[in-house]
Amino acid sequence: MGNRLGRDEPHPRYAGRGRRRGSVAGCVGIRLRLHVPLEDLIVKRSGTSGNTREIYLKFDLTSLSSLSTAKLRLNGRLSDTTNASVLTQVFSASDTSWSEGGLSWNNKPAASTTVRGSLTVSGTGSKWYKVDLSSFLKAEFAASRKIVTLVLKNPNTSNAQTLFASDETANGPRLVIT
Repeated sequence: MGNRLGRDEPHPRYAGRGRRRGSVAGCVGIRLRLHVPLEDLIVKRSGTSGNTREIYLKFDLTSLSSLSTAKLRLNGRLSDTTNASVLTQVFSASDTSWSEGGLSWNNKPAASTTVRGSLTVSGTGSKWYKVDLSSFLKAEFAASRKIVTLVLKNPNTSNAQTLFASDETANGPRLVIT
């Protein structure tokens, strides 16, 4: 598992992979009801009603006694070359009671207005992206909130979708704790 995360992570402890299997608010309905594997989680902001996509990830940190650094690792790419790069922002949501089967666009937890981190995805070839969430997760840890929800959104409209590997793949979302 360590090799998949990159050589720059010294002896990481894993808080786990995202507990979501295809948690894409906006298109969660039919794909999950049919139990079709969702290998790509989609983020997109669209000017067309009904085409915006957000990703919800839930991480359980209750097994950890300390936290020095925390980095969200995502394996991502763009769906096509209509945009050279697309900005994706990471927010938190205080509601951690949602479930994969119950999540929809109409009942998704409200994301905070504070950007916790961001990444710019470029190109159609998959590569690892890293977002430092240390400050945010240290504050959550100090407040005894050890189950966290992260929300990925694109702030700008684009033709290309931002695609991230789901936890149904070997390269799914990870929170790397050192």
